[in-house]
Amino acid sequence: MTEVMVSIALFALVLGVTMNLWSQAQRSMAITSTRQILQHDSRLIVQMLTADLKAVKANTFKTTADPLSMEFERFAVDEKSKGEEKLSTDKTLAVKYTFLKPLLRRELSGKGPRTLSGHVDVVTVAKKTLSPEEAEANPQQSARVDVAVTLKMRVPGSKKEIRHTERTSVIMRDDYYQLANKSYASNLQTASAIKEKIDEADKSTWFDKELSADSLKNLTKEQLDDMSKVQEDTITQAKDDLKELNKQIEDIDTGKKWYDWIVGTDPDVAFATDMRNKLADIKCPDGNLPEKGERPSDKADKILKQVDAKIQEDEKEFFRKSFASIYNEKDASQKEMADAQKKAYEMKLADRQIEKAIEKLSEEDKKNPEKMKQFTRLIDQYPATTDELRTNMAKELRLSEKTGTDKAAIEAMIEKKCAEMEKVKSEYAKCNLAWMNEGTNEKKVKAYEANKQVFNFGKSKAETLRTKEMAIDNLNVIEEAKANLATTK
Repeated sequence: MTEVMVSIALFALVLGVTMNLWSQAQRSMAITSTRQILQHDSRLIVQMLTADLKAVKANTFKTTADPLSMEFERFAVDEKSKGEEKLSTDKTLAVKYTFLKPLLRRELSGKGPRTLSGHVDVVTVAKKTLSPEEAEANPQQSARVDVAVTLKMRVPGSKKEIRHTERTSVIMRDDYYQLANKSYASNLQTASAIKEKIDEADKSTWFDKELSADSLKNLTKEQLDDMSKVQEDTITQAKDDLKELNKQIEDIDTGKKWYDWIVGTDPDVAFATDMRNKLADIKCPDGNLPEKGERPSDKADKILKQVDAKIQEDEKEFFRKSFASIYNEKDASQKEMADAQKKAYEMKLADRQIEKAIEKLSEEDKKNPEKMKQFTRLIDQYPATTDELRTNMAKELRLSEKTGTDKAAIEAMIEKKCAEMEKVKSEYAKCNLAWMNEGTNEKKVKAYEANKQVFNFGKSKAETLRTKEMAIDNLNVIEEAKANLATTK
């Protein structure tokens, strides 16, 4: 009997060690796989952006902040070129990038949108705005676009999140050459990094537009067929995006615990959980849509309105708790300090999340300089001193080459930027978020962070639902146009 017990004990010990090793191996494989997905997606995005931005037609690049989008015309690939692929000198197509967290989409004229990744956390697009005189004096700075893309993904089977950042700086060559050479007239002939098969320019160039019978009445059957394909592709992409979004919404941690039914659920946690679940439950049919106002996107909008109101309510309370005194933004004499205080608060919140992410890193990752670049705090992105900022800006704007009123204007702008930085840094130092870590506030802060995620993912879901609904409507209009065309013939 003793021998049997010893055998069982040894077997349990060996099995436990084996299971632990197997579990560690599985976790390691999951982390490696997640990191590879993020690296692949981020490099694809940067590769695509680099190719597009190099081929931008002069004076067509524009961005919007909320939601973040980039629109421009790019030179198409010259399909007649042999060997090394060249860009056309006279044929362009419209390109649009749209970021609705966590989706980054790219859309070409005459084609449906393509989602480049469903794990994008942050996209930063920076392009200097210079006066015509400054741009002419410094064409490279004027034509340069800096892009940083950060992707984030939770490791399957754990709460560990992995981030990966890729950066690129691109000179929009057509803009550069037109500024540097006055006789240059967009005779751009540069090898394209990515080949895009471009359809004829007379095909649809609509972006996110609702079609009408009047807009289609002069189109041929072939053109209508092409447009049907675009709408079908749009619906397919929207369905894939909604599936991924729903997974991410369902994974939002609202702070709800399994034992809450015994001890009672915190009201803030209950609200966040309810909003998350309602948003995830919204489905969009593939046809027979309800009337406008009662559609899935309308339901999502109503949930977002409730969530946003709760976020605004909490932020007012959190803001008051984070500063000893608050500036009045409605008072003209305090407006600049109020703006600096608000910016400092937002930076401190973001840096708090960065610091929490750093805490979850392995010691090996913390010692990796390249890895740690992805976790640079926003406050640390400022120069250390105003003298350093002043020197950097003077060099970038070539202040030493300016004279008279131009020099005075640039000097005034530099001093204004230095003053703004000092005010933000000062308010950042005064902002105290330690109260967020106190036990009595833990659930409220957790629910607030969950509401922010619900709102961000919800905006993406609402827009994706709208895209699908519009494509379904457009398909119906196109089918009617085809029927009318057949009747006319």
